[in-house]
Amino acid sequence: MSQDAQVTAQRLNRVREVMEQAGVDLLVIGPSSDFRYFTGHAPRLSERLTALIIPREGEATITVPRLEAPLLAPLRSLRHGNLGRDGAAHRAHRGDGA
Repeated sequence: MSQDAQVTAQRLNRVREVMEQAGVDLLVIGPSSDFRYFTGHAPRLSERLTALIIPREGEATITVPRLEAPLLAPLRSLRHGNLGRDGAAHRAHRGDGA
């Protein structure tokens, strides 16, 4: 089930306000209820890195193993990054040409 982009934006803006107040530059969230709160998606826990990366300024990014990237296609309001076979992060836009 996909979460409304406006809801996602509001939640990201709110957490950034809290990050600013706390002096936090980067928030990394793994598969959890927090991940679901911000994205509307509940990734399964695995040995491969899946993370929502929220910088205080700039775009939030989801880093996910390439094999699981299609499962996150509905999250159009967030930028996606894939982990290649070598484990290196490869940032890519959402795949819809945006």
